[in-house]
Amino acid sequence: MFRRHADLTVFLVVTYGLAWLVSLPLWLRGERPGSAFESPLSSLLTSVALMILPTLGAMAAWLVARRAGRHRSWRRDTGLAWGPDRRRTILLFTAGWFGTTLVVFTAVAVSALLGLLALDLNGLSVFREVQKLPVVAQPVSDSLIEILPRLASIILIEPLILLLPALGEELGWRGWLVPRLRRYGMWPAFVLSGVIWGAWHAPYTLLGYNYADLGAWAALMTIGLSTTYGVLLAWLRLRSGSVWPAAISHAAFNSAASVVILVGDAKEPYNPAVAGITGVVGWLVLACVAAVLLRRWPVPPEEGNDPVERNDLRPTS
Repeated sequence: MFRRHADLTVFLVVTYGLAWLVSLPLWLRGERPGSAFESPLSSLLTSVALMILPTLGAMAAWLVARRAGRHRSWRRDTGLAWGPDRRRTILLFTAGWFGTTLVVFTAVAVSALLGLLALDLNGLSVFREVQKLPVVAQPVSDSLIEILPRLASIILIEPLILLLPALGEELGWRGWLVPRLRRYGMWPAFVLSGVIWGAWHAPYTLLGYNYADLGAWAALMTIGLSTTYGVLLAWLRLRSGSVWPAAISHAAFNSAASVVILVGDAKEPYNPAVAGITGVVGWLVLACVAAVLLRRWPVPPEEGNDPVERNDLRPTS
């Protein structure tokens, strides 16, 4: 008799096991942010490779479940289709794209208003430092014109470029895992999937990536961010019955997170653990948005969204 949790076990073993395997070269070479051994190219390749692994884990789990006759189709079970209401999915796809960008920008604005993130709208010192350009004082209007092409790319172009890598993650986390965990209740599915997602980054974040100044504590911060943001992604998945709104939201998040490079002050570097979308301020903004969405537009009943068949809930011997 097929064991009820076998597919979930396979998913976790494959995704976590491959994550450590892919990250092993970073550990063997002692690569850490700011270290003499750091290679931006290898860390980038590692992060891209990691984004494919949740899909591989979902495929392995789906094959295990299919052999037991519990799942019907890959497109349905991972939300790769456009859901039962295509118009709703398209609307949520658009909201996930531009709404997520707005949330990230809001977190930056709130951080600045609270004095936790210094802005340099006249000199654009961080942007010019990255571009290796001399810092010059200029009117804010001229600064906005200067960064407008980059800002337009962040909002309109980069989310589409990053969509496929983001889909590599979302097919696993929100596409397969969230509906699989929903049998235990909506909030357990939201929270557990976020914690699992965040902890999965550990082979990368224990080295200090994402929060370079925190060292290994970056792994815990990543779990906090993933859990908070994961609620929004799970809502998009279950509200639409499709993985695509969550995937574009994930891509837009990764793109918009770089906005601090456009407006930051090089003389007063901000703390990503406190300010911006990655910090505590960002978590609070994400939590407020999630609370409003869940109250105003609750997740529909499981039918049509959950790939777990009703007869899968009967006792097994």
